Amino acid sequence: ENQSGSSVLKNLLSRHAAYFNGLAHVTIKVGDQEYKGVSNHKFRGNSIYSRVYGPKRYIRMEAPDRDFVLQGDLHTPELDVYYEGGKQHVAITTGSTHINSGYAQRFFSLLTIPAYPCIVLHPNEHLMTPFWSINEAVRYVSAC
Repeated sequence: ENQSGSSVLKNLLSRHAAYFNGLAHVTIKVGDQEYKGVSNHKFRGNSIYSRVYGPKRYIRMEAPDRDFVLQGDLHTPELDVYYEGGKQHVAITTGSTHINSGYAQRFFSLLTIPAYPCIVLHPNEHLMTPFWSINEAVRYVSAC
């Protein structure tokens, strides 16, 4: 695939779902606040102690202006709120929404670990509130 410049998997997936196989720097405007984020399937760097080591390393080394960083790949969720360079950052490894494969059923899916970390971005002040699950975030937003 690398030599030919095309991906059979990407072509198949693009017919049924949005598919992006690169690094995405995004700017999201919520109300009068602007949030900068970065997302990738997997960031370089590993640690046996932290699933968000790679995403945090990327912000530290290459994108200190980003507010949050999202990663998939590891199939086990983790989130970290931390301060570095005088500002708050949120790092999330989301886990997986895939629930039907043998791999997901053995190691992680929303059926085995009902968690999918996410962030609520506030519209009136530059504040990010992370939640361990989407259900928690929905309850929080509904109560506001």
